[in-house]
Amino acid sequence: MAKSMNLEYQAFQLAESKHPSDLKKDIQMLWSALTEERSTELSQYFRKPALRRAYLGYYLPLYANKIAQLIKSLNIKLEAPKVLDLGAGPLSGILGAHLAFGKLSEVLAVDQDLGPMKAGLEFIQGILKDKSLPNIKFARANLKGPPKYWKPRFKPDLIIMAHVLNEFGSGERYIEDKKTLIAHAENQLAPKGILLIVEPASKVPTRDLMRLRDWLYQETPVEIIAPCPPKVETCPLLKDRNNWCHAELNYKRPKELLNIDLQIGLNRDSLKCSYLAISKQGAGYKPTNCRIVSGPMSARGVHRRYACTPEGLLTLAQSERDKNQILSKLTRGDAFELNQAKRLIEKP
Repeated sequence: MAKSMNLEYQAFQLAESKHPSDLKKDIQMLWSALTEERSTELSQYFRKPALRRAYLGYYLPLYANKIAQLIKSLNIKLEAPKVLDLGAGPLSGILGAHLAFGKLSEVLAVDQDLGPMKAGLEFIQGILKDKSLPNIKFARANLKGPPKYWKPRFKPDLIIMAHVLNEFGSGERYIEDKKTLIAHAENQLAPKGILLIVEPASKVPTRDLMRLRDWLYQETPVEIIAPCPPKVETCPLLKDRNNWCHAELNYKRPKELLNIDLQIGLNRDSLKCSYLAISKQGAGYKPTNCRIVSGPMSARGVHRRYACTPEGLLTLAQSERDKNQILSKLTRGDAFELNQAKRLIEKP
């Protein structure tokens, strides 16, 4: 992880050199715009030099690190994979794949606007300062349209779809468009390829993804690798409208950026997201059969966490005095084998 942490600080330094304004204030301005004006397309911010470099220097490495961690957690055994990035934006997904695998072979980046992709590639090349990236081809296409406009000439080992589905809109009226895109993408995969869908960790887009997860499990010929345990027909968290399944990835912020985060007023002690990783049936990937799906709950000297398992949603409990601490060390989204925690299952 040291390489990616160093990369993040290099990205910040490079961004500072791209515009004379105060980068910290520009990041604050961009954060407000991204959180309060979600209807505005990213390409609009990229037309403003100060906000463009704020995104590239601050958010791009964060998102790339998130993608890299998710890919590594899947234990994909591939050398120089072929990658298709749908809704690529400034190529944070491709940078994440590069960090995870060390080398990529063929890459196709697809977006409805060429500007962010070109700006992202130039910035990434400025950070890496070498020729380790492959030749990245661009395709301009609307992902709601026919796949012939973005279909690669190769069979991807990895398809990344990061922060794409939530841009379609939220709610039942947009589900069919999302299903169509997922089906088209899955059809492009190599025999052992993986489709990685990443969404914001917020409630609305995550619950939409949970509904898509149930559709994938019940009605399509795919295997769900993560985050769901095997043989879970319906997501148990969908039953309560106040629940949503998201991960908080462990993340050690580079010390050079900690003070900057504090000055800006942003907390980056973890990388949050919701996600799905799927493959074709028979690809041979083995899901983990237990995953933590809640934050910590402590009362009267007992730690508790909810866990999603093939047996349903279980409550795991462990005394603070237990010398073999498990629950206190886990975070939301962590996976492990249920047989490691059988003794912690709390009876109703």
